[in-house]
Formats: sequence, C-alpha cells, structure tokens
Amino acid sequence: MSGRSPRPPRRRQHGLAALAVVLLLFFVVSLVAAYTSRNLIFEQRTGVNQYRSTQAMETAEAGLEWALLKLNGGRIDADCEPSTDTSDTSFRERYLVTNADTGFIGARVDGSGNVAFATCVRDGENWSCRCPASGITLPDAPTTEGPHPAFRVAIIGSTARPGMVRIYANGCTRLVEDCLTFSPNMSALPIVRAVAPSGEGFAAISTWAGMTGRVAAVERDGSKRVTVALPRDTLVVRETVSTAAGGTLRVARTGSDTGYAVRLGGASLPSAVETLGAPGSPADAGTTLVGDDALKDLAEPGGPPAEVRMFASVFLMRPETYRDQPAAVVLDCSAVTCDGEAVEDTIALNPGRPIWVEGDLLLDGSGDIGSSAAPVTIVVTGELDFDTGGRTVYGLIYGRAADWRLAGTARVEGALIAENNLIVETAAGSTIDYDADVVRRLSTLAGSFARLPGAWKDFP
Repeated sequence: MSGRSPRPPRRRQHGLAALAVVLLLFFVVSLVAAYTSRNLIFEQRTGVNQYRSTQAMETAEAGLEWALLKLNGGRIDADCEPSTDTSDTSFRERYLVTNADTGFIGARVDGSGNVAFATCVRDGENWSCRCPASGITLPDAPTTEGPHPAFRVAIIGSTARPGMVRIYANGCTRLVEDCLTFSPNMSALPIVRAVAPSGEGFAAISTWAGMTGRVAAVERDGSKRVTVALPRDTLVVRETVSTAAGGTLRVARTGSDTGYAVRLGGASLPSAVETLGAPGSPADAGTTLVGDDALKDLAEPGGPPAEVRMFASVFLMRPETYRDQPAAVVLDCSAVTCDGEAVEDTIALNPGRPIWVEGDLLLDGSGDIGSSAAPVTIVVTGELDFDTGGRTVYGLIYGRAADWRLAGTARVEGALIAENNLIVETAAGSTIDYDADVVRRLSTLAGSFARLPGAWKDFP
C-alpha cells in the first residue's frame, strides 16, 4: 500500500440561494426607495417651479409699484432716472395724454398708433431701466451671476371714467423679449402676448389707478367736460379780511359768471379791496358775499377743527393727507424763507405735482409761476410776499396761517383761499382774477395716482 493519505473530498459550494435572496431584497429595497423618493423628486421640481412663479409674480408686482412711483414723480431721462433737464418729460407726460377739459386719459401713441413701453431688469443690487419715448428699448443684459428678473409696464386710459388708468405689468425671471411682450397698440387682443421660455417663470398682473389730491370737479356737461370746479369764487376767506400798511387789492371775476369775487365768513370787507363782477354785470354787492353761513358753520363744536374742514371742502381730504400724497412736493421753508427761484425751479422739474410750502414764501424775481395750460397748486403754511417783481401765478394759492399776510405786488390768475384770517398788505396794482380754465385744469391735470380698491387682477 501507498504511504500517502487519501485526499479529502472536495467541498461543495454553498450560498447560491442566499445570494439570490439578497439580490431580491436589494431589488425590493430599491423599488421602495424609488417609490419613496418620487415624492421628494416631485416636491423638488414643484419647489423650483413655485420659486420661479413667485419670483415672476413679485417682479410684476414690483413693476406696478414702480409705475405708480414714476407716474407721481417729476421729469426723467431715458434711463428713468430723475432729470434736471427741463427738455425731458415726466413719466406721466411721456406715456399718457390727458384731456384738460374732461380729465379723460389715454395712452400716448406714435405715428403708427403704437405705444411705448418701459422695461427694467434686476442687475445685482439695483434695477436697470429704460423709458423710451417711443417703441421698446431693452436695458443692458446683466453680466453678473444670480437671478435677474425683469418687468415691463404699459398704461392705458379709461373711456368710461375720467382720471383713471389701467397699469399692466409683465414679470419674467430673466430679460427675454418673448417673456415681456404686449400688444403694440395696447388695444388689439390679446393685450398680453408674453410667452415664458422653457424653464422660466412668467406673471401678468394689472390694476386700476385713479387721480386724487386735486381740486374737485363738481359739474360736467353732456360731453363730460368740466364746467365748474372748486373753488367757484376768486377769493375765499373763512374768517375776516383786514388791511395794513396801506394795502390795496383788486379782486375780479372777469373770467366767469358764476360764484363771487369775494366770499368770506367775516361781517365786512374793507373798502381797499375792490371787487369786480363778470363782464356786463352791474357793479353792486352781488360780487361779494359776507357772513357766509357755509364758512361760519365750519366752526361747529365737535369733530374736526374748522381749519381741517375748510381744507377738506376744497381738496376733499385732510391737510396731512394732502401733504403726504405721493405726487406732492414739500419745500421746507421753516428755517429760511423760500424764494421765487426755488419755487419756479421746483415747478419746472415737477409738472402736474402740487407744491406744499412749509413756512414763508417770498416770490421775488421775475417770470410767471405756472401757465394757463399748466397751472399749479401751491399750499403755503406761512406768509406770502410777492415782492416788487410782480410775478404772476397761474393756479390756486391756499394759505393756512392763522393770520395770513399777503404782501408785495400780487398777481394771481386763478383763485386764492385763506383758511383763517387774511391781512392785505399788497401794493397798488395787485390783482386776483378768476380764471375758470385754470381752475378746471387743476381738477384734471394736477394730483396723484393711487390704486383703486378691488382693481388688482392677476390674469391677462
């Protein structure tokens, strides 16, 4: 026999069944994981879409607010920035046309009947905008990383109600022309023609805005033309009129056959204040109304003070509301008296905006303040001195001082109102002449645009 021991039998392989079970379990676990993560994947995609949609919606909303801000602002350049060049127009003048007789507002169109559009894009921390006088001009595309949403605004008027406009805003998650497009003339349907590119968010919203913060139009004829606006009278004084330092004043209603030359709550009018009626009317007491009950009744006990009621009877709002309205320009003259140049420059750069002078005003120098076609509303809380230059103010001047001193060589084409007492120290040749056209234009051209409640819409 051989001395070698026999080989042990070869061991058989085991674990094939276990491997099959493990693979099966792994497959089941994968199916469970895939089924479970489908909600996560769905939520991720939904979240991205929601992010883009929200960004576009907020951008469009920013466009509405931006348009309202610009409508209530002064002159702007091609980049929509404030301008000190009087050859530039305001946003309101650039994109809207207002009928001075009726107050109806329409979009300004070019020779082809198309309107112009303002476009803005978010460039890092700031907005870059273009406000062309015609057509479309895109701002420069951002070169930095990050989201760069853009909006475009368009404004049209109402054919049914004067003083109203509808502001449209298209918002997109990036500056793409197809994502911002409107109908070129803003009348052919559909008005909103924007289409969002793949992977981008888009929103289209609009709102009605109405003119406020102006003198009231109280009567219209059949063609909606304003026939009577407040004030109806040339000079209105809630309390008394007195003279000092040899003051003299001529008050006339040569431009209208309604209302009074002077209407006051006091018992008498000094003889140094001469009144004239409409052409052809007799020179009698019919040009003056003293002891007016409507003015005296403003001092009733309880409720708002008489001064507030007086102000609201003209502007239909409280004084602080009028001062804080978006379009109002406030000149701080409390420490140093503002001069004529400051007021003239302010009015030149802010067409259609009310002027609130906090303090005394000296209208020195020469040259008209406002014009018959573009009158101004000036509220003065202190004294008003026309100096000797004889500036002519076209519009309405409202004095809020307890004893309002009117001095210098005054010339006003429009109307003048004293909230309390009026002290006349004006020089010979001073005159206030009622101009119905000027007052009517103040009721249609000057004021602030504000959103109308319930007018917001988030679909084209």
